[in-house]
Amino acid sequence: MPTRRLINLWVAEAMIPAETSNERENEETLEDVAYRYLTILAERYLVQVERRSSTGRIKSCRMHDLIRELCLRKAKENGFFQIIELRDSNREMELFSSPMVDRSVSIGRMRRVSIHLKNFSGFISLGTEECPPIRSALGFSQDGYSEVSQELIESIVSRFKFLRVLDLEEIPGFAVPKGIGNLIHLRVLTVNACQPGVLSSFIGNWRFLLALYIQRNYSADLIPDVIWKMKRLRHLYLPLDHGRLTKKLRFANLNDLQTLKNFPAEIADVKDLTTLPNLRKLVIQIPDESKLDEFMAIFQPPFTFNYLRSLSVDIWMNASNIDVVKIRSCCPRLEKLKQNGQTIFLKYQNTLQ
Repeated sequence: MPTRRLINLWVAEAMIPAETSNERENEETLEDVAYRYLTILAERYLVQVERRSSTGRIKSCRMHDLIRELCLRKAKENGFFQIIELRDSNREMELFSSPMVDRSVSIGRMRRVSIHLKNFSGFISLGTEECPPIRSALGFSQDGYSEVSQELIESIVSRFKFLRVLDLEEIPGFAVPKGIGNLIHLRVLTVNACQPGVLSSFIGNWRFLLALYIQRNYSADLIPDVIWKMKRLRHLYLPLDHGRLTKKLRFANLNDLQTLKNFPAEIADVKDLTTLPNLRKLVIQIPDESKLDEFMAIFQPPFTFNYLRSLSVDIWMNASNIDVVKIRSCCPRLEKLKQNGQTIFLKYQNTLQ
């Protein structure tokens, strides 16, 4: 499980008490508290560290099978979530008629669903019976290529009206439905393995959205210019290509934004970055020398990115190297700096390459 994914679920599900952080003073975010909890679990061997980043942070983790069985048993006792495992042998059934559904939990009490796909081609429907009041729907592809059908995703979006978390990381086989903008309670949307196509401008209705992941090369034809309306947004992962129909994107004054991946300097104002006071991780796509000059121009004292820890600059065409000294002077907490995928500054190795 990627640490990023786990922590975002904890925050979206309000499992991290707000009073444990000091966000108003911009010192410790909810994500920082969640990461601290994760390190405590790892120190107690309740969670195993699978991989660490170049800066030493836990990048992914897993559970020992015995601990996992204990957690599953406790989750079942408390009705915390429902696991549905789908194989092609289930394809003639409806989703909640799957033999994997625990009948001891009434439909009316079901709040969270974890769908595990294994050798599954996606052909299953939600059914016509009463749907449970699902708040969180997670999807896991256990073989790396199982998918969900367009019919199922359309049904989920239209019938789970109170959905807060829709996390289908690495699950392909569908396009984002037009009606998804009506899920006004969404906190997390992860559809980074699908083909979004043309996103509806109704996604501007997501006033409570905390994390949005649409990360695939050339996956979107149009991203509407409504991101600036999502004032609570904390993590944004955009496709490498912003879409041939996208003309402009604004990001100004997203005060809670911490992660911004694939900022499209080609169609966005680089000065918008100076209005993001809590930015911690930035990946920016720069098309040419002139845009690089605009980007470097924002690193002028007394302005500083006080909390930026990771910066990656991807330049599409031949251009000058970025000025490392200038960037570091305006980023006091910078830990890692990359240009076109190559690390040129890493704080913990104290090297300049």
